[in-house]
Amino acid sequence: MTMNNNSETQIRQQKYNLIFTWVVIFALLAIAWPSMKKGYSQIGEQFFMRDFLIQKYNQLRMDIGDRVFPPYVIVGPDGWLQHTFTDNIDDFQKVIPLPAARIKSFNKYMALADEYGRENNIQILIVVAPSKTTIYPDKLPSQIVPIGQTSRLDQMLESVDTYSNIQILDLRSTFISARKEQDVYFITDSHWNQQGAYIAYSETIKTLSEKYPELQPYPLDAIQFTESYVPRDLSRIIKAGYITEKSMTREKLPDFVKSQQLPDHFGYHESTWIPGSTAPVALIYHDSFGYANLNDYLLLNFSKAYFIHHQSEQFINPQTVDRFQPNIIIIEIVEWDLRALSGILSALVAK
Repeated sequence: MTMNNNSETQIRQQKYNLIFTWVVIFALLAIAWPSMKKGYSQIGEQFFMRDFLIQKYNQLRMDIGDRVFPPYVIVGPDGWLQHTFTDNIDDFQKVIPLPAARIKSFNKYMALADEYGRENNIQILIVVAPSKTTIYPDKLPSQIVPIGQTSRLDQMLESVDTYSNIQILDLRSTFISARKEQDVYFITDSHWNQQGAYIAYSETIKTLSEKYPELQPYPLDAIQFTESYVPRDLSRIIKAGYITEKSMTREKLPDFVKSQQLPDHFGYHESTWIPGSTAPVALIYHDSFGYANLNDYLLLNFSKAYFIHHQSEQFINPQTVDRFQPNIIIIEIVEWDLRALSGILSALVAK
């Protein structure tokens, strides 16, 4: 009697296992069916719940200690993310120095830009946003270390002459000192945070005040920001939307500043003015570090300010300068992208 009972129990268990297996199979087919109907060629990009599944997979990878997320992101100590696209890691390791011809070209266009500035009474300031790897080398995996002796930025600074109307603002030592007191870059983003943006702004205005003493930095709270916790750029790249960081979005300008925003993100995207102000006029070329709160502060100090992403080649020319009649041109560029600087300068002063 006992044997029959055991046999019946085993049969019921087998039936249950079979039914459960088929339920799982049908459930998976039901989930996949919306994508399968689109055809095999589209199943990769439009697979149902694709981003959710990738996010969960990457979360598991991070939990078990994976630190490389090809092709763009690596995870360092304390969960700090670093990007590997363009020249970021090569620049940090100092393995691809600037060739002599590139340095010669850079000096040529620095001299031409200085001459252009003197002829048109324009102060030109190049603001180099330090790479995150430069300020936080200890947040890279321990296997990634400098190999060469001299960085590209050091090569440029060592080779450039002193000019009267163009100069380079090197912020590295300022940021290295500041990080001892507080984080100045995002943990999960390639950019500086609000504190870092404010430091860059303050140093920029202090440098310009040597010629324009009326320019003085405003306090950190001069702009009204909205605080939110959102996934930043590197966590979004690896579909790690569950990782968020405090972010500050400009909500309201002081009453004395007026603004017109334009829809061209990678072009001429904003102009600001201060009615009745006699402060200098500024033309500001920038990359994504400008969008990372730097521009929010720079607009406080100029009677008129024009903001242009320097990927917009059609706006980097003497005609744009003639149109806006600036007293100051600011060129903000990130350290790992310095090879693009000669091209920007050459286009700006093209005859």
